[in-house]
Amino acid sequence: MKWYTCCNEAALEAGGETLIAAVESCLRMTTLRPHLVYDGRANPLLSYLRDRGVVVIPHRLSFREQIENYRGQADIDYDWLLGNSLRFDIPNLEEEADNIIYTDTDVVFHRDVQLNPGSVPLAAAREIIIDGDLVRETERAFNAGVMLLNVAFMRSLHDVFRRLLIDIASGTLVNPWYDQGVLNSVCQGLWLPLPQSLNCRPFYGCEGPPAISHFQFLKPHMITDRSALVEPNPRGDVLLRRGSTAYAALRRTIIDLVTPQARSALLASCPTARLST
Repeated sequence: MKWYTCCNEAALEAGGETLIAAVESCLRMTTLRPHLVYDGRANPLLSYLRDRGVVVIPHRLSFREQIENYRGQADIDYDWLLGNSLRFDIPNLEEEADNIIYTDTDVVFHRDVQLNPGSVPLAAAREIIIDGDLVRETERAFNAGVMLLNVAFMRSLHDVFRRLLIDIASGTLVNPWYDQGVLNSVCQGLWLPLPQSLNCRPFYGCEGPPAISHFQFLKPHMITDRSALVEPNPRGDVLLRRGSTAYAALRRTIIDLVTPQARSALLASCPTARLST
């Protein structure tokens, strides 16, 4: 099965390290075929990833201009919106597979992922709601960081997704979850849950060993080698306290997966990239 992830130039600063680790763990631990949709200029990291066997697809977001026309009008992170919106173009780029696995760049694969999609339009793990010290799973929403997608289904909804994302850019639609909010609103009642082991958040955990870990909220470079926050904050303190052992182990995994060659390629592409030390 094909694995897709997406990235733009702005995302390399905070996410380049985890992108490398996601690719490397996918190649080492799974039979998935990695594909990267990248919106930006050619750079040494793309060459490095191609040499590692990644299918790199240079692609400018199909509705990038419409979003850019509204830049600054809404109180949102436009670079974040542009980068995350790339996932909605994947069905128009994929011409062979009926189903694909999509993940954000901030994941680690621990073992092979074998899924029988059947006729499911979309499958994803339930979202984890954080309310102060209360952390709980909800049945009302899914997390879009790991999804099994039916390509034709997602392609049929492309115009709907595009309009809603442009509405977020213009401020007409207020949705703090950005792309995930759009996916949940459009696909309400159409998705089936995946086990949390396929989207294991360190602060929540899962039953049994995880197949995919997801650095939702806290990224490796935000955590010191002594399992403390680089920049303490109330929510981060709660999450790290709940998952300190898992975060520490994953941070070491990330450092092992990002080889010196990969690190050099990332810094040559983005000198301000944030790295774990």
